[in-house]
Amino acid sequence: MARSAPAVDRVPRLGRLGGLELTARRVLEGLYAGRHRSPWHGSSHDFADHRAYQEGDDLRAIDWKAWGRSDRLLVRRWHDDRQLPLLLMIDGSASMAYGDPAKHARAALLAAALGLLAIDQGDAVQAAACDQAVAWAPVRGGGGAAPALCGDLGRGALAGAVDAAACLDEAGDRLRRRTLVAWFGDLLTDPLPLAAAAARLAARGHEVAVFQVLDASEVRLPAAWGLSRFTDPEGALPEIAADAAAAKTDYDAAMERHLAACGAACARAGADWTLCPGDREPVDLLAGWLARRRGHR
Repeated sequence: MARSAPAVDRVPRLGRLGGLELTARRVLEGLYAGRHRSPWHGSSHDFADHRAYQEGDDLRAIDWKAWGRSDRLLVRRWHDDRQLPLLLMIDGSASMAYGDPAKHARAALLAAALGLLAIDQGDAVQAAACDQAVAWAPVRGGGGAAPALCGDLGRGALAGAVDAAACLDEAGDRLRRRTLVAWFGDLLTDPLPLAAAAARLAARGHEVAVFQVLDASEVRLPAAWGLSRFTDPEGALPEIAADAAAAKTDYDAAMERHLAACGAACARAGADWTLCPGDREPVDLLAGWLARRRGHR
């Protein structure tokens, strides 16, 4: 939905306000203050089981309490703590140019904060701009990766419609390691194709997180708009004129049903769905997602 033709020049607005990296770092400060660390993988301190001691084993791994109980030398084993790469995919459809700041800019900020958190933890991160074709940026990681990643996330043509399911399927064909795939888009279409693609990724062993980024006026229609013209920035629907106050009840109910359908479709696919309205602070959205993710482990 757009009240008027989308202004593409609004897209880099957050990037100009002190830089996307700086803004994302400020979000991270809030996340770190809440002690949100290591969200993707289990701690190396998670005990798994014992095995018999073998010559050459590190003596520090011996469970001396178990030896006292059983008179056997047993070595503690821990859950594997390998890195889990992060893939950040941002919807570049025309509808993402709507809002002030634009939804695409908000998506880039959320993705940047998540990506910088992963880089700080030593994980590899890759960005993908999803337009008519997917533009794959190089894998980033280590010192000095943050500016390059933020530059990757600022790209996007914001034109036409994007086939989210096809983008996720392409990711599945490219990925060779188990990966956390994060999709950022407005999902203003039938959610079932995207959910089906997320299920295919899950079947390959990947984890999928869907961040539905919407302007606050899309979630709840402002009655104060009065008589307005509404256009489809992707050109699929004709322009209509409506009294926002008269349409608000039906519109809000329809949007509530759509959001419920998005959440339910993602849940059935094994994907973690998060609604990201424009009136919620990014740090609160990501902190909630991280807490929920840790709670599922």
